[in-house]
Amino acid sequence: MEEQDLEKLKENSVYEYIEQFDEEFGSMLKDNIKNTPLLVNIFREYIEQNYKTSKYYKIILHKIIEIEDELYSTLTDKQKQLFKKWEVYKDNMSDDTLLQSFIYGYCLDKQLTIEKSNQQ
Repeated sequence: MEEQDLEKLKENSVYEYIEQFDEEFGSMLKDNIKNTPLLVNIFREYIEQNYKTSKYYKIILHKIIEIEDELYSTLTDKQKQLFKKWEVYKDNMSDDTLLQSFIYGYCLDKQLTIEKSNQQ
């Protein structure tokens, strides 16, 4: 699957996660959240800023790089190719998990706002 196809799937997953939120919590947000490019852009910026400013992230990243370098030096050329592919998919999966968490947080805020206005 090409990178462009994966990116399109990622954008579509925003709507899937909103629908999942509705199914899991009985809300009806998918009808109110139709166009989300701003939400996706905010998520991307949030992730980028989060990693840039976290001391914890930098320490963990340094440890991961040390271990990867040591591990990588023991691999054959074929294993190195497979490892690089594995890293790409692992990173994509991690990004998707973060996206789902972000979308659920957004949906939670929207639903709480709706419930609060209905109580008044």
